[in-house]
Amino acid sequence: MASSISASSVILKVPKPIAGTLLPLFNLKYFIISPFFLLFIYPYDIINNMKTALITGSSRGIGAAIARRLAKSYKIVINYNESEDPALALLEELRQINPYVIAVKADMAKEDEVDYLFRTAEANFGHVDILINNAGKSYVGLIQDMDFEKWQEMINTNLNSVFLATKRALGPMISEKNGVIINISSIWGKEGAALEACYSATKGGVNTFTKALSKELAPSNIRVNAVAPGVVLTDMMKTTTAKGSLT
Repeated sequence: MASSISASSVILKVPKPIAGTLLPLFNLKYFIISPFFLLFIYPYDIINNMKTALITGSSRGIGAAIARRLAKSYKIVINYNESEDPALALLEELRQINPYVIAVKADMAKEDEVDYLFRTAEANFGHVDILINNAGKSYVGLIQDMDFEKWQEMINTNLNSVFLATKRALGPMISEKNGVIINISSIWGKEGAALEACYSATKGGVNTFTKALSKELAPSNIRVNAVAPGVVLTDMMKTTTAKGSLT
């Protein structure tokens, strides 16, 4: 069944610099400096050659940190699903240093919303050059206490989202013979963690998917890698520690 996409999705089309056109210095509607003034900061050839990075689940935590790191050199697509306020705060923060940032609401576990996210990115910046699959959630508890609905939710968010976003990104990357896909995994995907069997399984799937896909896409000059962090004090981890799972 097709899912509905919230009207609150943030689609902020970024105006392109137009050489020789006199425009107001400030565009309050978008809270960014106008294209005319940007010519002094971002020469047109630099803007035209800036690559686009799309980071799923990037309103907070690791995803937001990645967006901040890349914002100085790339056009950025922030993705969020439920955390709209943090996403909009990050959008405003990053636009202080780079006007080429948008934030789009989309559930990465739903194919039509993934397509919507990419269509919005393409309408603003052209095709996505760098995809960072970061969207995910955790579950802490005994496996016998976990119902199938929660298991499926974890699979959809942590693993199916990687498949859906990667598949959607690949067309232009293969045509261009260039692209980068980075999957955010976890040390538990390699080692496994007690009380996190489902989470560990999803991240193990991400690891194997990454290895296989890197071989499949190597002839197209597309790099596929995974990063497997240990414990990082994100909001998700704070929730876990509050439950007494870690000391």
